[in-house]
Amino acid sequence: MPTQSTAATTPWPDLLPELLGRIAACCPNPADRARFRSVCRSWHSAVRHHCPQTPLPPWVVFPDGSFLMLSDDVRHLPSAILPSGVFLKPSDGGPHHLALPENTTCVGSTDGWLALCHSITSFGGTFLSFDDTFLLHNPFSNTTVPLPGVAAICAKTPRNEWFSVLKVLMRSAADDIVAVMTMSRSYPFVLSLPGKGTWTPDPHAPPFMHIIDVAFLGDKLYGITRAEDLFSFDLSSMHDDQVPAVTHCERVIRHPLDHDGYDYVVPWSDVEDEDGDDQQDNDDELLPLSGEDEGGEDEDNSSEEDEDDGEEDSCFENDYETPQVLPCGVDIRRYSANKDCLVITIRYLVVESCGKLIMVRRELQCPDDRPSNTRRVEVFEADIEAGAWVPVPNELGLGNGGQALFVSKRFSKCVSTSEYGKEAELDDDSIYFMDTGDVFHMRSATISPARWCLDFWDPTWVFPPRFVA
Repeated sequence: MPTQSTAATTPWPDLLPELLGRIAACCPNPADRARFRSVCRSWHSAVRHHCPQTPLPPWVVFPDGSFLMLSDDVRHLPSAILPSGVFLKPSDGGPHHLALPENTTCVGSTDGWLALCHSITSFGGTFLSFDDTFLLHNPFSNTTVPLPGVAAICAKTPRNEWFSVLKVLMRSAADDIVAVMTMSRSYPFVLSLPGKGTWTPDPHAPPFMHIIDVAFLGDKLYGITRAEDLFSFDLSSMHDDQVPAVTHCERVIRHPLDHDGYDYVVPWSDVEDEDGDDQQDNDDELLPLSGEDEGGEDEDNSSEEDEDDGEEDSCFENDYETPQVLPCGVDIRRYSANKDCLVITIRYLVVESCGKLIMVRRELQCPDDRPSNTRRVEVFEADIEAGAWVPVPNELGLGNGGQALFVSKRFSKCVSTSEYGKEAELDDDSIYFMDTGDVFHMRSATISPARWCLDFWDPTWVFPPRFVA
């Protein structure tokens, strides 16, 4: 009688620990890794001892919670392109997805925290509701912190203005001060302390209505204007149940005067400029700050902003005549020699890992017939004592070297590449741009080809925490 031989099978718990560690490293979602560890003791042990303990490289997260990783290639990206060069996102949102609370949209981030707004879906699209509810959400710890005060400010916004959130920046932990930038001209700037309250300057008050980007450094908040003025804001203590507030404002870097030696005078509201600016008696009349008019435009001087762009024509068409449409912190110009190509200048304010405040000035080239790409990048360090932006030579790199800078309009961060290990393949002294996926290598002054083309207002960088087995 023939004997039946059963093919030898290897039980799942007996898989090689090295193999299990490599598989776990390919699971970007924290929930997937948690399920992986919970299979059995051998799998948990394999993850603990054979899975890299370094943090994952940052993700590009979209409003619906879908995200891309730097390791994703073009096969994961949508193929349809709008005339503006922006990829159409598929209905499922992308190759990876974070589970967000129901009916919420991501409007910003800080490190591993997401800033969310409750939304409603109608006619096949997603819209923000009129009674917006804002909250902080950590998808890695599944922690949620409401921001009711921000919703209250949103409710006060005039109906002819947008309260669209541009940036949500946490100073440290979720129980610390949160700075919110919006598209509203009445309430462009909000400070919130969860559980304590919110603060806003008077409507239309300078310099807040001219700030295009902010960054926390120590106990201060810094902000820049489109003309590259730098302001420092002293904040009230978060102790003793105080509502957060700006207690002192100072312009620490002033933009150069124009060719006629003229500077613009601005009346101050509830904060005082310590540079000795002349003040106007009529606080209702808002004069331009730093070469900007009330709407944030600079049509007459747009061709003089950069030395090598003297022949460029202004490109503020009807679609860009109001601050509700013109993206905050973006200058749009059209080449006179090439009418089908826009050049957008974007400024980012970032704190280096060594504690220095830097500004990245980037020119983004936007042809009509192909995706956008980075054209030029300049890096400046803030010299507060001298009151000037000091150019950083490319050959010096970022800070003390060994750093990588990830920039976007919603969140930017400088990291040490050594913390991520060789597996992350992060380049030293390089600047990663979220919307195009291209990289500026400072020491060689070269720009890698663009990897994708995304709306630079929709996504944001999110930094997963260090993996804990």
